[in-house]
Amino acid sequence: MSNNQRSHPLLRVLVWALGAGFVSFAAGWFAPLYFAPSSNLAPLFGIFVTGPLGTLAGALIGAVTVAKDSRRTAIAGIACVWAMILLYTFGIFALGGWAAIPALPLQLLVLASIIYLFIHQPAQLSDVGRRCAAIAAAAVATVLLMTLFPPVIRPSWTPAAQPPATEAPLPSFAFIFDRGFHVSPGYALFDVNRAEIAAEWIITVAAAIGLCLLMRALRPRPAA
Repeated sequence: MSNNQRSHPLLRVLVWALGAGFVSFAAGWFAPLYFAPSSNLAPLFGIFVTGPLGTLAGALIGAVTVAKDSRRTAIAGIACVWAMILLYTFGIFALGGWAAIPALPLQLLVLASIIYLFIHQPAQLSDVGRRCAAIAAAAVATVLLMTLFPPVIRPSWTPAAQPPATEAPLPSFAFIFDRGFHVSPGYALFDVNRAEIAAEWIITVAAAIGLCLLMRALRPRPAA
């Protein structure tokens, strides 16, 4: 790779994002038309699922590939992709818990990317940087666990007096693959409490950032 190519890491991230996004969008658009031609909603799979998730996956891959040339770009790219994944997950939770399942592998990829940078380029990290990387990995893993077991509430579209809404016990948390999130089309036993899970995510991220800033503030200063 030429020096000119290496001087534009952000451009390479964008190329990865757009390339992967185009391919995944096309796959999500045309595959349902082939396998379910009678469905009017089939093309929406490319618009709302494979397109955005493929773009984020491409950006994440691009961020990892430029780590040797620009570590700051790689870290910023991974952080931005993770934030976009959480925003996407939060938004898609409005359709039910199961709707967020396709986004779970991307959270795993973010965690794998942090571990990769931590293991394969430890010499470029200071002691504080290594600790912050460990904190970031722990925060991503914690958020992933919270996404797998989100807090739940009664579905707003289910009348309070309609059985089994008043008969089935409501758990505090539920596994995202639980049938209760999608018992039948248009009906569910419970829904994701988006306000509560957003608060959990924000507290986790704020705690991780606060710990890293505290360690940076307390690091030993070189003698004058």
